[in-house]
Amino acid sequence: KEGNFSKALDKLRKLVELHPNNISAKFEFHKRVFTFLSIEDRIVSKQALQDLGRRSDRWGYKSLQVLCFSMPKTGYLKEDILESIDKLQYHPLVTSIDFLKGCEIKFSLLDNYGVAQFNEDVERVLGDRVKIEDYGSWLIRFNQPQKALSTVSKELAQKNSQAFFVRLMGLLQLGKMTEAKTLIDHVKNTFSAEDLYLAGIYL
Repeated sequence: KEGNFSKALDKLRKLVELHPNNISAKFEFHKRVFTFLSIEDRIVSKQALQDLGRRSDRWGYKSLQVLCFSMPKTGYLKEDILESIDKLQYHPLVTSIDFLKGCEIKFSLLDNYGVAQFNEDVERVLGDRVKIEDYGSWLIRFNQPQKALSTVSKELAQKNSQAFFVRLMGLLQLGKMTEAKTLIDHVKNTFSAEDLYLAGIYL
């Protein structure tokens, strides 16, 4: 396996040397180097990925994803990670889930970045960069059921299955069994049998 990896990396290296404007090959090469090779090699590839990350296209976004979420154990400073997260969160192609993952990493790295700051950052872009149902799922996972219920409306929960489960779990965490059963009754004719079965298990 190691031999196959080295051969593939050599092919990518030669491709990049022959075609320096081939963005796809450049990304694939530096992604592998940054993730798997020595600290000296990673420093060079980190800079290459940071340069690619300035692009507004998918290669720029994919480069930022590598810098944010494929962090090697050594040779990558906290300041580098935070800078990459800021760029990713305001990249035109940012997804809702990646924005939230970026906030989680800030939460783990910064002593002064608590739940309140996390919520503030997300709510500033809620409905734009971050989907309401994704934020609601995070609130449930981090034991904020009351805030989840105030974020995910009854109306949305009756139209969107992810939002439905956010609201259902919020109600159950707060011990509101009657409201939870009422919510299930409201979607019996619109949601799939699988969703309804899963909802019944939670009850």
